[in-house]
Amino acid sequence: LILLTMLRASNIPPLLSRITGDGIHTALLVTSDGELLGSATTRQDSSFVSDDNIASVGSLIAEVAADYKRAGNDLAALDGKSSMSASEKNQSTASARNVGGTTRSTNGVGHPNTSAVPALKCLIVEFEQGIAGVASTGSYAGCLVIALAESSVEVGLIRARVMTLASYVGEALTQLAEPP
Repeated sequence: LILLTMLRASNIPPLLSRITGDGIHTALLVTSDGELLGSATTRQDSSFVSDDNIASVGSLIAEVAADYKRAGNDLAALDGKSSMSASEKNQSTASARNVGGTTRSTNGVGHPNTSAVPALKCLIVEFEQGIAGVASTGSYAGCLVIALAESSVEVGLIRARVMTLASYVGEALTQLAEPP
């Protein structure tokens, strides 16, 4: 968290705004605990996300991601071994859809970051108001990049944008952590 304070807060919104557009109206950077580090939004008429509740939305989505990670840890502990190939480990993605008020996993859930089981890289959740994409930065800082989009946006677009930005942010945080 100390490294995160080294980042200029004014640099975060322009970075996050790179993934907005084409139906993606809001981007957030939060810690794994749900603390909002920065946001960028292009939507002014949203009842789902406003300046007043943007931190709450980020915290709620971070908690959903943590729940999926915990569920994956529990499943991995029960299974004890994984039949995933190396390419599947590198491309692990979780996807969830809200169906009739319940959320079900459609493409795996996160597992602890071990050589046998992959970590949660991306989570797509559909809400009544739209779609949220969440990707882990993979850095030790444990940050999440969150994109909020209209329900008509292709899931692949959201996934590609949050994964790309999360990778970029993770690399930047790793470089800050390395001694000069």
